[in-house]
Amino acid sequence: MTISRRVFAGATLVTIGAAVLGGAIAVAMLRANDKCLLVVRPETGAAARPKAVVDHVTCDLGVIESGEQIEHTFVICNEGETPLQLIQGPSSCACIVIKLPEEPITPGGRAKVKMGITEAAKLDRLKPGPFSRDVHVLTNDPDHPDLVLALTATVNRRMTILPSPVTLAIDSSKPTSQQERSFDAWVYSERWEGFELSVAKLSRPKIECHIEPATAAKLKELQARHGYRVSVTLPPEMAEGRFSEWIEFAAREREKGVRNCLPVDWQQLKAGPGLLPEPVAGAASCRLEVQGRVNGRLTFYSPKIVDGNVLQLGMRPRGQRVHETLVMKVNDQRHRLAAHIETEPAFLQARLTPYASGPKNIGLYRLEVEIPGDAPSCAHTGEHRGVVRLRTDHPRLPVIELQVDFVLAAEGGGPGHVATR
Repeated sequence: MTISRRVFAGATLVTIGAAVLGGAIAVAMLRANDKCLLVVRPETGAAARPKAVVDHVTCDLGVIESGEQIEHTFVICNEGETPLQLIQGPSSCACIVIKLPEEPITPGGRAKVKMGITEAAKLDRLKPGPFSRDVHVLTNDPDHPDLVLALTATVNRRMTILPSPVTLAIDSSKPTSQQERSFDAWVYSERWEGFELSVAKLSRPKIECHIEPATAAKLKELQARHGYRVSVTLPPEMAEGRFSEWIEFAAREREKGVRNCLPVDWQQLKAGPGLLPEPVAGAASCRLEVQGRVNGRLTFYSPKIVDGNVLQLGMRPRGQRVHETLVMKVNDQRHRLAAHIETEPAFLQARLTPYASGPKNIGLYRLEVEIPGDAPSCAHTGEHRGVVRLRTDHPRLPVIELQVDFVLAAEGGGPGHVATR
């Protein structure tokens, strides 16, 4: 073994020659600024190989907001003497994407590797709290066959609504149904020291919504910097059956240095019948979802009724007349109903008649629903179901709705031949 020493401007280079496993190698150790860099170079007869070097394998993005793009570019160098190949291996989550170079990295070359989350994951909004995802990058470097690249962050939200969605079960026959239509929710921010909140849109105009600041104790419980309590009451004339409503809020951060106080005109933070303030300019939006079911005053009877008030007719060929008869029972039997019938789509037909005469049959009705043979190809299913709406003279049942789920397929076709509205 031979050892030689050279000195270069404050750095010491020591070269050691040795025979290892029948192959000669040269080991160079450069010492500068109390740091050592060991470089191994194959001599004549030693097998050449690639060498993968990464500037860093973990990137901490710090505090980010849910819905933001998470992305970072890693740099991988090849300090070996043969091309370095990179192949994508397993990842900790399907939401992670990584773009590797298409060609091997040449000796002495480098490549940028971009890693991030999918657009779907971004739109789905990440859960608040710690975020950590990694991807394995497989290489042909025998010393580093598996590089694990990771992204970490702490996710918080500019605006959060809790709870959402809100699920209610309303028994309209009870005198306490008004209480069952009311609930509280919290709109708060983990980032903003103060913000203004207003109602931007309502799914129906008679939803009442009152906003007041959250208490310090509640903000501490929510781990929020600022927020509001939102008290919501659904209107009493909601139709029997399932419902899905929403309230969209607009929020704008207050300028730094402005006290967290309420606007002088407190009415601008209230929404109810006939009062819907304009959203503030440049505001962020968030939506409170409310879903549930209203029952207790009537029942539909048919083998094709699902979820209480959905008539499931399935897929039918266009041109075929469809006729169904249901029994509708109104529990409040003080007098017979007189109803004005509306349908969506317009070609849907419906007729309501008393089931039979006599005092024992008060409250029983025959509801006939028909799709005419000349109806066009269409799909009225899911969120776009047809509706039979009865506007009645009953004091507690002003509106009765039956949803109709059906698809009319063109001749010789399946779902792919259906024209949706």
